[in-house]
Amino acid sequence: MAIQFPQNPTDGQIYPDYDAGDAPLDNGLVYYWSAADGAWQVSCDASDEYVKRAGDNMSGYLYLRDSLGETQLATDEAHATTKAYVDRRFTEIEEELDAIAPSVQRGTWYYNGTEQSANRNPGTGKFYLQKNENGNQSVVTTYAAANQLVIHNVNSAGETQTFGTSSYQDILSMYNVEDDGFVIGEVQSVGADAGGYRIITFTPDSAGLQPVNNKLARLNIFNPPSGGNSSEYLNKTVNDQIGLKDDRAITYKIACADASGSSYRALTFQFNGEKDQFFVKNSSGAINFRVDEDSTSLVAGTNYIRNQSYLAYGNANYECKLYGKFVVGYGTYSRVLAKRNQAESTSGNSVTGTGQPGQVLKSNGNNGPVFWGDASATFRHGTETNPSLSTGEGYLNTDQRVLYIGL
Repeated sequence: MAIQFPQNPTDGQIYPDYDAGDAPLDNGLVYYWSAADGAWQVSCDASDEYVKRAGDNMSGYLYLRDSLGETQLATDEAHATTKAYVDRRFTEIEEELDAIAPSVQRGTWYYNGTEQSANRNPGTGKFYLQKNENGNQSVVTTYAAANQLVIHNVNSAGETQTFGTSSYQDILSMYNVEDDGFVIGEVQSVGADAGGYRIITFTPDSAGLQPVNNKLARLNIFNPPSGGNSSEYLNKTVNDQIGLKDDRAITYKIACADASGSSYRALTFQFNGEKDQFFVKNSSGAINFRVDEDSTSLVAGTNYIRNQSYLAYGNANYECKLYGKFVVGYGTYSRVLAKRNQAESTSGNSVTGTGQPGQVLKSNGNNGPVFWGDASATFRHGTETNPSLSTGEGYLNTDQRVLYIGL
């Protein structure tokens, strides 16, 4: 039967129009009027076998192959992307990451969003999230709420993962393949094999969004950074304080380039400008010690010289200076220590003392440090009629007074 097209059609008009009650044509086709062509054209929507170039949907897979039947990979940013291309790029990215921080575990798993009970097998190739709060475990649906990952030993590709190489302080990251959901944290423990699955407990550092039921998420577990543990690093806390806020005593090690120890090594604080200063303050905030940009000025506030302190050590480069002077204060802890006698100075005895009343500091030349000793002679004066002589003493009369010399 011949087709009777409508008279005076408008551009884009459909025939037959099923929504308007038209019956299907014998050939099963649907036409539309093209004003540009001045003719009825076959609509691609006729048998639902074609996809429009814009604004259409399709079911099933779209295969992209070249003339040889090989997978057609994208080479331009506007090209359609194949799974092979995406998988290849993920592999390249993982290889780059492994070059920086080697993965001990990696792969993709499907999210089991229907699990309601904690500590259950998530199913082959699947995982879900839960939270352990003071020993009470419950299933959660967001990355931010989780601190445990319940994951099957077999990933979505059918590869078995033992997780035996994962350990405390490894870095855990899980990203949704199809959106921006993720979690990054630090592994605390990896549970024993519970019949095909593991429970990985971690401390979350950052997280966003949530996994999607039956959608893939990519898991990577990295080794922690090498080069020492946290006890060997300065710990910066609040309010720009550097150090420890507990009752531990700690020694900060100085990293030196000369491993043999044959050269002198030092920890250096370098000023950036002439107005910079280095302070040591006591608990009340008072300055006990200050170093200015002027390298010749070491300024001590209430910092007394105590214990075994030396004025000089071999040459003038080690002299203590305070505006060109060395000052001994007269506070409670004011002391000048030296060897107790010449014998100890010569022998190198490590004991020092403050000396006895009437003793003076004496040099031992090149044989040893200074020591406390009695004065070689004492000088006194009196009157002509009252010399008060003792054994070993004498006197010299002058016009003004009598000078007594005691040996």
